[in-house]
Amino acid sequence: MSDPTNTQQPVEPSKFEKIKYLIDLGKWFIVSVALVVMTSIIDSGFKDRAAGITEIQTYDKYLTDLIVLNKEVKPRWLLAQYFANVTASDKLRERWVEYFKILDEDYNSTRVIVEKVDGRLKELRTKNEKDLTTDERTEKKNLEEYYINLIVQLKDTLRLPPQRHNVEQTPAQR
Repeated sequence: MSDPTNTQQPVEPSKFEKIKYLIDLGKWFIVSVALVVMTSIIDSGFKDRAAGITEIQTYDKYLTDLIVLNKEVKPRWLLAQYFANVTASDKLRERWVEYFKILDEDYNSTRVIVEKVDGRLKELRTKNEKDLTTDERTEKKNLEEYYINLIVQLKDTLRLPPQRHNVEQTPAQR
């Protein structure tokens, strides 16, 4: 039973208290969201850093043997092509693409030279040895030596892109 002498009505919060409550709720929301965003940014920074360290370790593994110590074009060309396509970091990928372009120019210019030398050698080889002048014999001998050095440098890489082997073939069938 209610007390008939108590005539008080429930007190409604004033507009000021409602606004204060909404402001406090807004502050809490903004701080919570900011905290989540900052945590996400810091976490992604750590993940990027870890991925970068892993990439550098991978490069270090291959660079010494395949690029620094290797004078042949093909292994360097293939490695640069691979890393230019699979590197996760945009900054590193751009550098690999640039390096690949440099190697590709070297590779293609060497191929052009090989084709010219090959053409001239075929021309000299079609002539009878007796019909060659002394200069042509000397040129033929020098071109044959030079041609061998070029082929060794290219290591049978006259085909672009590299040939893909059928998995079902045995090595003897390739």
